[in-house]
Amino acid sequence: MRDLAEAAARHPAGVFVQALHRRYRDSNVAMLAAALAYYAAFSLGPLLLLLGGWLGLVLRDRPELAEPFREALETLVVQVFPLTEDAAMLVQQSVDTIVQQLGEGALLRSLVSLLVLLWAASNFFASLQLALERIFAVQIQRGFWRNRLVALLLVFAVAAFVAVEVVGATIGDAAGQLWSSASARLAAFGVFLPQWHLPAVFSPVRLAVGVGVLTLAFRWLPRQHSDWSSALVAGVFGALALAALRQALVIGFSVERINLIYGVVTGVVVLLLWLYLAMLVVLVAATLAAELARRRASMRS
Repeated sequence: MRDLAEAAARHPAGVFVQALHRRYRDSNVAMLAAALAYYAAFSLGPLLLLLGGWLGLVLRDRPELAEPFREALETLVVQVFPLTEDAAMLVQQSVDTIVQQLGEGALLRSLVSLLVLLWAASNFFASLQLALERIFAVQIQRGFWRNRLVALLLVFAVAAFVAVEVVGATIGDAAGQLWSSASARLAAFGVFLPQWHLPAVFSPVRLAVGVGVLTLAFRWLPRQHSDWSSALVAGVFGALALAALRQALVIGFSVERINLIYGVVTGVVVLLLWLYLAMLVVLVAATLAAELARRRASMRS
């Protein structure tokens, strides 16, 4: 048995796993994940709801588009925060608050709130950048303003990915309604179309969005220590692991039991738990990207 373990440790796969573990341990990934969860709790969720409220405001005069958009945003909120009890209420409150503020002439206040949240979100990505540079063992870090610029650019890139998903889901919902209407009309003439399955169509889109965001983060944030192929492999791993974690929490986690212990702060505890686990998965994927990039660099040299 001991000989088998030693042989496995000498195997290239075993050597790679040991290198991953050393990088994970030396980077103190668990502590970095806790710090990132703290930043994410105060920036990403409010930013998502505020941006959703502004987009909902743009579509308030188009009810035929506003309702599918709201449903798509609710789905996205559930994807980002899987243990949210009432995503519909959160989205509705976000849209109503922004509409009410603009109706009271509070455009400047709303814009200031948006800018503050954008800056807070950039703080998260700047902290993520520092965490990734520690994992990638970057010796010379970017200056403050270049660090902040990269973080802001990644905020806008993530916002673009989110917009693609929400708009794509909205268009898909409208297409599904048209498909159902056409099926009903053609059925009168004996022509039967296959049923429209929206989740089967758009689950790959959500997975692709996650892969894209993680790949960009692993490629751009650590300075000159990553490559596209390593970032893509780690992005795919991270997106699949996050999807599996989200599903496991939804199936096996009981908010009611936590509520018996923590009472009124249960929502905060659950949110921080999910964010910590999600950040831990992201940083483990970053560890994979760093080790793959190191091996590729050593092979080239």
